[in-house]
Amino acid sequence: MVEKELYMKVLECMQDEQPLARKLKIFQEKNFQVIGDMIIKAVLEEIPKVDNIQLKQVVCMYLRYSQEQYSRLTYDDLCVLVSEEIVRFKTYPADEYLQVEQTYYEIKNKYCSTIAKIENEMNRIDELIKVDKDHPQLCGSLIKKQNALHAKNNANKSLLKDLKKIEDEYYTLFDLIQENYVYREMLKYAKDKIEAYFEGTILLENEENVRCSLRKIAIELAREENEDVKNYKSGFIDYDTCLKSWENAVKSIYKPFYMVKMRKFNDDIEEFYFQEANGTYWNKIEELIELCKEKSAAILDSDQWIRLRTQNPDQYVQELKKYIVEYQVVDYIRQKMDELYCLQNRKNILQTIIDSFETQKYIVFMNLVVIQIEGLFYDMFVDANIQNRLDGQFDLFEKDDLRSKMEKNDTGMGIEEAALYFKFYFNSMLRNKVAHGRNCFREGEYERISLELLLDLQYVIHLLEKHSDTNEAVEYVKHTVRWLEFSFKGEATKEQIYEKILNSLNGNVIKHRMASIGYVDSHQELYWIFNPYYEDAYVYDGVVEQRDKLREYLMEENFWDYVLKYLQSYDEQKISHIKLKQEFKSRVKAIQAYAAKNKRTVLPLISEVSKAIDNMQLSEAG
Repeated sequence: MVEKELYMKVLECMQDEQPLARKLKIFQEKNFQVIGDMIIKAVLEEIPKVDNIQLKQVVCMYLRYSQEQYSRLTYDDLCVLVSEEIVRFKTYPADEYLQVEQTYYEIKNKYCSTIAKIENEMNRIDELIKVDKDHPQLCGSLIKKQNALHAKNNANKSLLKDLKKIEDEYYTLFDLIQENYVYREMLKYAKDKIEAYFEGTILLENEENVRCSLRKIAIELAREENEDVKNYKSGFIDYDTCLKSWENAVKSIYKPFYMVKMRKFNDDIEEFYFQEANGTYWNKIEELIELCKEKSAAILDSDQWIRLRTQNPDQYVQELKKYIVEYQVVDYIRQKMDELYCLQNRKNILQTIIDSFETQKYIVFMNLVVIQIEGLFYDMFVDANIQNRLDGQFDLFEKDDLRSKMEKNDTGMGIEEAALYFKFYFNSMLRNKVAHGRNCFREGEYERISLELLLDLQYVIHLLEKHSDTNEAVEYVKHTVRWLEFSFKGEATKEQIYEKILNSLNGNVIKHRMASIGYVDSHQELYWIFNPYYEDAYVYDGVVEQRDKLREYLMEENFWDYVLKYLQSYDEQKISHIKLKQEFKSRVKAIQAYAAKNKRTVLPLISEVSKAIDNMQLSEAG
């Protein structure tokens, strides 16, 4: 018999990605027998006191082979088993490495190109707006024009001086300078955000470390057969998405301006795709893709909007009106005012805002909506960060301005266009002008600006819906009970329900959400089920009964009896039906604390489970 310590050491040596990644020959072979031979020889080299016979015993013990199976097992068969069953390769590391390497260099080049483009554009703007009081000849061209206008006005003492013309000229130039200042701020912000995002990532590692990191990624991907999970684990999709978002948003000051306004319409198409792919079009994906392409083509992109606004202002206004009517923007806002609990504190003022728009009281609408948009970003920060505050990170706004609100909200939310538009353009070119009483808009512009602002309002409400923790909690409660109690085969048994709960508490459940994929956050789920902060939202949405049912399942003695029996039969070195993770310990203790105050009858069982897992060595989350 092999000692337990040696047994675990051999398995760890074979399964550890770090030493596997150092074996370059693994990435040159496409034969599991040969790869297994390499791994075995590496283990024998790494652990001198183990021999071929002991290693064979470890593998057979791990796979629970009988004595007869052990006797019949040849060395070549052993090599294949090591590759396919112990290391659990589903594909060849060589193939995965080639793909990973190619993707890495594509992203690396895109990163360097994006940073270079932003820097070049910042330099171009500097040639327009830089200020040098000591050397006026070195100022930017727009600043020189401004200085010349000042000098011309100061020199003109005529009784009949056309001051109105001079003022109009000045304001036109001032707005152009201000616009360039804002755009440069946007570019600098984007550059800083991109660099911060990629700091410490593989993209900024030195060449030597990159190779090793790529091999480790390839090893992990070779073990995974689910393509969605592969993409999730590689991280490259996130890198590419980040770069695409910032790159698009900084091509022009007006790019984020229209990306914001069209976002809801484009997201609706994406949502339509994912809903229909599992519904009406589940066996007609190509047809669904073509339909979505048609829908997408009907929406003007940022460049088209920019050209239309510049070349045909009247048609531009008509197009805005058409979108608002065809896509039922007002109806959407009214609907969300009723549906979303997080909007209830602003419902009355939002109602007034929409009424003023529909009655064409555009000055009233403009003055009210810019302030409420700012307020909605505050609401979003508060609602989206409930979990952080529950975890002790109690952070609310110290500064009551839009920029600070955006700084809070743009972290980790994937809202690059919103950060650029609202933090800079909206704040400086719209919000400040309205709030500070500078009536710089011509009467003919009120309608256009109101149409644009209505689309901004729609965007912020759409964003709030996506990132609202209370809204996500309500949706979780609505759908989870059905997920627990039913499957494709019909009504689930109690044991199947308990199995799902245990899997969820260990973060083993994969969650699809639109185009994203990841594992459930059981820590977050427990807050949704037990914390009283969400009670008002559940009452408002009428899901208290479903929430109570989730509590009941977690407080059932039969469930904890099931968990205890599973723990008692759990072998940490085997491929388990339900993988237990380190995080499970804290989840159990949290539920234990709730039971101590609310259902003491089940407390002894939970305490027994807690003691059992305290004595277990569980893997880290992930």
